Amino acid sequence: NICTKNVDDNGPFQYYDNDNSSQNLIAMGFMTESASSFSTYTNVLTAFEFPFTYNDSFDDIWELMGFNINNDYYDKRDSSFMTVEADAYGTITTPLDMFTNVLRVKRTTIDYSWMKFEAGGDWILIGSFTDIEYSWYAPNIKTAVMYINEMEGFPSYEARYLMEYNFPVGIEEQSAIHLEIFPNPTTNRVTIKTDETMNRVSIYPLNGQQMAEVFSQTNPSQTLDLSKYPKGIYLVEVEFENGTIVTERIIKN
Repeated sequence: NICTKNVDDNGPFQYYDNDNSSQNLIAMGFMTESASSFSTYTNVLTAFEFPFTYNDSFDDIWELMGFNINNDYYDKRDSSFMTVEADAYGTITTPLDMFTNVLRVKRTTIDYSWMKFEAGGDWILIGSFTDIEYSWYAPNIKTAVMYINEMEGFPSYEARYLMEYNFPVGIEEQSAIHLEIFPNPTTNRVTIKTDETMNRVSIYPLNGQQMAEVFSQTNPSQTLDLSKYPKGIYLVEVEFENGTIVTERIIKN
């Protein structure tokens, strides 16, 4: 439910799934004329385990498969061991702003990388690499405000900073809104009931493609017919009159 990208639109596009217990990196993409690719994490990368504060740490194992869009086959495979530790806190100034009460997170990754140089070919072990990334996180911002990445064997490092963001309101603001979605699981119809005025109700499958949208300006209850949709898990996104957006999952049997 979060995507970050570089301002040049080439990538990386990084796709995160967030809940109350963790933040996970589930996919990543690069879009260029000569080397576009899309990587999915067959064992997701856990960026955070919540709660997470100064001196906390955990280990994670992740794996990804990289699909070369231009050549139409999987050409990259990584298997990695990562240690995540919150090793400092304080104030940081970036080109965007000064941020206080910032937590610095150090991620040390030992990565084993394989490449396939032709479709149907064998996986070739390229080697193992140690990657160290420092990330600075400010309160109420769901991604890092600054990254610095150092890779073993390279004489330079990469630095990125948050330039702009527009996240939905936080959990604290959403919790004040009473929202019921029932029955869940459902077979055909689902009812959305709230005490607030709904401006928009949207339904999405997990692949992100929008399937239906219902508008309501005054009715505090909305019944949606899902009989034509296939079985699966869907996201129901409700936008309220005050701008708050709440997203819930429903299961259609």
